[in-house]
Amino acid sequence: MEIIIEVKHLCKIYNSKVTAVNNVNLLIEKGKFYAIMGHSGSGKTTLLNLLGLLDDPTSGEILIDGKQSLKLNGEQKRVLSLL
Repeated sequence: MEIIIEVKHLCKIYNSKVTAVNNVNLLIEKGKFYAIMGHSGSGKTTLLNLLGLLDDPTSGEILIDGKQSLKLNGEQKRVLSLL
């Protein structure tokens, strides 16, 4: 089992009012397929934007290949998002 993305206590809050993602923990293994399902407004797109490094979390961390996403510069994020 090779973990390529690890998410720990991920949260995203917009405008200090709207909690789109709240305390998500997730392990994504190499070579597996995943589906993200939920009701409209449940945070699916926000989660995918966070995992794709298109947005930064309010709190928590995302590790891609063991590297913390918040410590990466723009070019490093672009390269990792292509993996």
